[in-house]
Amino acid sequence: MSLREHFADLLIRVACRIAPPVSPDEFEDLPQLLEPLEDADPLMIPASADAADLPSVEPLSLDQRVISRSVKTLKAEAISSLATLHAAHLVGASVWDERRIAARVNAASGIKAASPEVLAEIEGLAVTWQNDLSAITNALQQVAAISCPEAPISQDLRLEGEEQDLAADLIESCSVELTRHQLELANPQDEDSEQEPNAEQEPNQQD
Repeated sequence: MSLREHFADLLIRVACRIAPPVSPDEFEDLPQLLEPLEDADPLMIPASADAADLPSVEPLSLDQRVISRSVKTLKAEAISSLATLHAAHLVGASVWDERRIAARVNAASGIKAASPEVLAEIEGLAVTWQNDLSAITNALQQVAAISCPEAPISQDLRLEGEEQDLAADLIESCSVELTRHQLELANPQDEDSEQEPNAEQEPNQQD
């Protein structure tokens, strides 16, 4: 079974676990629901450059999700996010692997042969995408395999007294850590930009 077939089989089995049964009657209103989309003004659709950075769904804060959502729902959301990330990396890994093979063939035949530096860069990118794809695949399989209660964690554990305080502190620390990671992703150059002025100031101080 190929990687794509294995992943598709995994998604089907996971979906069967977490998705409620769907009645054929639910599809009767689908054409009516799609009509407004067909008549939508193209000017009202956000530009792709802006839309690409928007979350797929407006998220609740971490503490709100932990408190108000069942652990089973959190698992389903994690699987959905991982599956989407996996699909994107599957495309990236496949394309870079094809480019790697093409570059090798061209180098061997002498037709449009790339420089050693370019070949090394292509090889490195292909390996990186494949490694990331494997990591996401493993994470998806592991999350799909865990068992989860069908109630929010506080209800399932029936937290009381000091346990509630401990849970609140742990959730708060996780929320702070998540915010830190989000800021790092949003501003990846901040650390470098802070170091550059210091490097420029050192010669002046010596003078």
